[in-house]
Amino acid sequence: MPNSRLFSHLALFACAFVACATATTGHADEPLKINPLLFEQPGFDIGASDAEPEITASLTPGNAKPGDEVTLSVKLGVPSGSYTYSVNPKLLGSTKIVIGETVGLEAVGKKTFTPDHAPKALFDETLEMQVEKHLGDVTWKRVFRIRSDADLSQVAVKGTIQLQVCNDRRCLPIKQDINVALQTDTADPGQEVSTTPVTFVHEETPEFLGKPGAASVRVEISPADAKPGDRVTLAVNIIVKEGWHTYSITMEKGPGGLPTTIDLKKLQGLVPMDDTWTASSEPEEKPLDSDPNRILEVHHGTIRWTREFRVADDATSYGVGGLVQYMTCEKNRCMPPKRVTFALGNLQDAATVAVSSSDKPVATVGSEFPQEFEVTDSDSASGLPWFLFSAFLGGMILNIMPCVLPVLAIKVMSFVQQAGESRSRILTLNLAYAGGVILVFLILASLAVGVGLGWGGLFQNSTFNLVMACVIFAMGLSLLGVFELPVPGFVGASAGGQHREGLTGAFMTGILATLLATPCSGPFLGATLGWSVRQSPPIVYLVWTTMGLGMAFPYVVFGLFPHAIKWLPKPGNWMVRMKEFAGFILMGTVIFFIYFMQQAYVVPLLVMLLGIGLALWMIGNLYDVTSHIKHKMTVRITSFALAAVICGFGFSLTNTTVSTAKLPWEEFSEAKLQAALAEKKTVLVDFTADWCMTCKTVEKFALNTPETKRLIEQHDIVTLYADYTHQSPEIKRWLEKFDSVSVPLTVIFPGNQPNRPIVIRDVYTKTKLLKNLNAAVEATSPTTTQASLNNSSVDTAKLPWEEFTETKLQAAQAENKTVLAHFSADWSNALKTVDKFALNTRETKRLVEQHDIVTLYADYTHQSPEIKRWLEKFDSVSVPLTVIFPGNQPNRPIVIRDTYTKTTLLKNLNAAVGATAPTTKQANLPQSASR
Repeated sequence: MPNSRLFSHLALFACAFVACATATTGHADEPLKINPLLFEQPGFDIGASDAEPEITASLTPGNAKPGDEVTLSVKLGVPSGSYTYSVNPKLLGSTKIVIGETVGLEAVGKKTFTPDHAPKALFDETLEMQVEKHLGDVTWKRVFRIRSDADLSQVAVKGTIQLQVCNDRRCLPIKQDINVALQTDTADPGQEVSTTPVTFVHEETPEFLGKPGAASVRVEISPADAKPGDRVTLAVNIIVKEGWHTYSITMEKGPGGLPTTIDLKKLQGLVPMDDTWTASSEPEEKPLDSDPNRILEVHHGTIRWTREFRVADDATSYGVGGLVQYMTCEKNRCMPPKRVTFALGNLQDAATVAVSSSDKPVATVGSEFPQEFEVTDSDSASGLPWFLFSAFLGGMILNIMPCVLPVLAIKVMSFVQQAGESRSRILTLNLAYAGGVILVFLILASLAVGVGLGWGGLFQNSTFNLVMACVIFAMGLSLLGVFELPVPGFVGASAGGQHREGLTGAFMTGILATLLATPCSGPFLGATLGWSVRQSPPIVYLVWTTMGLGMAFPYVVFGLFPHAIKWLPKPGNWMVRMKEFAGFILMGTVIFFIYFMQQAYVVPLLVMLLGIGLALWMIGNLYDVTSHIKHKMTVRITSFALAAVICGFGFSLTNTTVSTAKLPWEEFSEAKLQAALAEKKTVLVDFTADWCMTCKTVEKFALNTPETKRLIEQHDIVTLYADYTHQSPEIKRWLEKFDSVSVPLTVIFPGNQPNRPIVIRDVYTKTKLLKNLNAAVEATSPTTTQASLNNSSVDTAKLPWEEFTETKLQAAQAENKTVLAHFSADWSNALKTVDKFALNTRETKRLVEQHDIVTLYADYTHQSPEIKRWLEKFDSVSVPLTVIFPGNQPNRPIVIRDTYTKTTLLKNLNAAVGATAPTTKQANLPQSASR
């Protein structure tokens, strides 16, 4: 085969990989997933109790005169069991206090802060270096002198303090403003002044990677001079850049974006007039392309939320403090969620503002649901050396995981063909393979650092799955002989002679092998990767690179000791058979992609595979090496054009599977129909099936249209979706009631005449539907409708699984029931082993039924934000993960990571129901906002 064809195929493969790698951050309907630990997001408590780190500042003494010295004191209240670092700038993680502005003051002596007690010098095993820690409360002090011409009423200091408050599991970064004035003679000399500035307007533009973000926040309370009994307005404004958008405060949590939250942490002298926020404009509703039932509520430009308060009759001052969290996105990417903390008015007499990492509203602080857990975990070893060893060993084990078998077969053949090569060439080829492996691990580490993408996260992106399935399908056709493609790392024979493996082929094989390995989570990887993403970026890169070195290690050994290749059989006809067998393995891999892909993408993928198969068949069979170049080019151009048209059509189906005017369908049942008719509501029933093309035409051009939706909402019509795809007996019975044996069939039950339904058969137009709907609602009184179809279901398998939600978990624990929560994903191969041999067994089911254990199934296939938040509570970024909450000790869950046996599961379940959980270590988990 000419070198030009080889180069073009390899270049095409490389481009496909780059597109896949970037798709996870560029797909419009699957926004960027952000790592909350790297961007100071809400989501974890720092101490072993409900206490929060508190920062206060004071400038004393208050009776100082011009020329006297005063002391600026910055005090940090450290929760029990936590610590912070010293102000020594030479040590890692040191506390930094920066003075930005002074009024009426001049520096005295050294321009440094001195702690009230010396820090302890300790050796940190994780960092493997000496650090200085304050293990309790600490106050840093610095001396100033009041200028002789200073106005005492204006003497003040402004600055910032930046530090970390840590415990034995994690660290909370804190950055807070210091704004403190000289205390007056009437003030209590021992009283410390809050660091919160006395202002009625707070403006902030959070940065991302050192540059201004996509939105600015302005929080204001007005009027500033209100008297007791007056009404004041708190306004939160988010000004979004052109081309970007943010989300409403009423949007439900779920995939596609995070709702804006406004949490008030304290009030001073104010009484709320109501409990709701009023938006300046209604949000735009946009359905998420990958989920027909997920509606995103977006705001563009400037959005303003307001809430009314009344100044208390006995108030001498008033103020409010809290935080705003929001997320901004544009067409192809999202910024990390940002938090803006504000303190307006006079908060001097209120409780000190705690620097909290929790989104939890004040109204839910008293919840009895446990928010702190003592986790029983098998990860007893710790420290960087141990995790590096685990990463290296886990990387080596990836080579024998089922995901890598297709590429492993190809690599074995390349080893056979390396026999007889020079030692330097064999080493170079295997180093090139190792380079491809490590490159992917570096990219994955970058995604983990930048956007919080966990191991296997690439396979949560539909675009990546589409492209990978197409690439693997093309490689499989080549190995089966449909056409001749120099598969990366494999040397095939053609009329042009025998080709040798090249450096580019070896490099691309390493890339492909690592990409295919990502759905597999072998031993050691769960705890190691979960620990790594909580560390600094250099540690993340070090751990992930070590894992790449572990995966590449066996091939480097073959390169260093080429004589080991002689253990393999000599080249012969068996290689042809093995090549064809590898082709079937690759086809099986394509089926694996189809298995866990979202239903909306299955048909588009099959259409794309059809186009690729046709094009490659034309290239492999409609010309040979003796054909004229003009004929070759004609076939190639025609095949590429056909593939482009068919694949483009297939991919376009992914964008049209969800109508922008989808009706609020509910799943049809006789009970729902009777309930709606009992309330004299008009009901529209659509009898349909997925295999019915006429049905889809009716849905697109008549039912799911803006005009129909407007009429449905205006007259409060209930819409029921009768799915006849699998020939439901109930739906068949209803079809027979209307003398029909086929679909589509649309039936409209008038609210005031339900016994005289209007029946529309076969295909029809939007005009005809609207005419009949108007006729049905002529004498119908509008009522309030319920809608929202929820097609999500849980595969019950053998255990009585329920879909995981925090509400269900709380409800079960309120009844002192033991709960088994299984975090899973369709793309996790390790999960299949756990499901088959541990969870869904007769012994496990018997124990679950005997002790009335609640079983919750947490599906992470599409990276649900709620499930991801719960995984992070248990220091995990991958599945499978099984958590058992004992009924009488729900705050001491037992955590089982990665693969495990039935014996391990039964042992821990018995421990949970017998309240015999072993000694555990503290893990403080986050509280989440519910708004």
